[in-house]
Amino acid sequence: MRCRPAGLGLGAGQRCGAGQFGAPISAGSLASVAVPVHVIEGSVTSVVDRAICAAVRRSVQHASHSVIAGAGHMMPLSHGADLTRVLLRQFG
Repeated sequence: MRCRPAGLGLGAGQRCGAGQFGAPISAGSLASVAVPVHVIEGSVTSVVDRAICAAVRRSVQHASHSVIAGAGHMMPLSHGADLTRVLLRQFG
């Protein structure tokens, strides 16, 4: 699985987990995650990002999921109140 460089401090073409982050992320490594995981995506999230979210949900045992109507990649800025409600409901 490749992660998008934006916001992760990775250079173009680098894989998540490469270099300073350790081994690349794989379905197998996600299967060993032992902390609560809640995948949040927007209803207008790109096809690529939706596929990544689905892969994480399939790979992380007991992962939960929310979709925020009308939100996309910039969800924290465009739908901050909705995102806060989801986070408080899930982890508050």
